[in-house]
Amino acid sequence: MPAVNRMSRILRTSDDLDDVVEISCRQLLFVGVVTYVWVDTVVLNLTVEYFDKVAIDRFAISVLTVILPTVLPWAMTPGHAGNFPSTRTR
Repeated sequence: MPAVNRMSRILRTSDDLDDVVEISCRQLLFVGVVTYVWVDTVVLNLTVEYFDKVAIDRFAISVLTVILPTVLPWAMTPGHAGNFPSTRTR
């Protein structure tokens, strides 16, 4: 069995305890960011729905409003500037 990164998780399936599924750091990051963006979008759209002083006309604008403060601080850190996971080479 290969060495497991300390951030990766090992999950056992319920149907067969001999099957082991490893989740990489990138997969954990992806699930975390998608969940964060989804929850914040729901909260923002509920705020738009129930408060008259908040107005967003399109769903795409509300999603971008959530994604920008999520990605921008990460992109501005010195070690990550311009080094998004999708553009990184091995």
